[in-house]
Amino acid sequence: MQGIEVLYWALSTVFCLALFFAILIWCRNWRREEQENNIHQIQLLAKEVRRLAETIETLDHTSASLQTADEQLARHLDMLHNTVRDLKRFSVPLTPTTTSVPLSPSPTKPESEPLFSEDTEDRYTQARALLRAGHDPVEVARQLDLGTAEVRMIARLLASPDTHT
Repeated sequence: MQGIEVLYWALSTVFCLALFFAILIWCRNWRREEQENNIHQIQLLAKEVRRLAETIETLDHTSASLQTADEQLARHLDMLHNTVRDLKRFSVPLTPTTTSVPLSPSPTKPESEPLFSEDTEDRYTQARALLRAGHDPVEVARQLDLGTAEVRMIARLLASPDTHT
């Protein structure tokens, strides 16, 4: 009988050890799965951080373009106000005895610069050519010293099917 009891205890011990090792293997696999999920989540978060950084950079470029556009609009508005003031100063009321008098610019005031110079138009032409060649709008803006918003608008115009340029 003693042999049966020893066999019983030996089988019980082997069974307990097998159960213990099975639980260890299961825990190890569970931790590995959890670690892989964590790594996957970190990769997704890193991708989102990169996307957010790109979005912030785009917003910075847009902000700079809007500031430039605002400065240009303010300068052109001042020029327009000055022109209107000069026109009011030189305007001559018409009476029945007076014919129209041509207005001449003030001899002391230099001519105002045109809104678009040939250089600006040439840069826009170059921007269209570079965009058609597949260059990035931000790089085109940097290369030609144009606003990012301007270059993106040109890109949208080139992409629209109803443009005939």
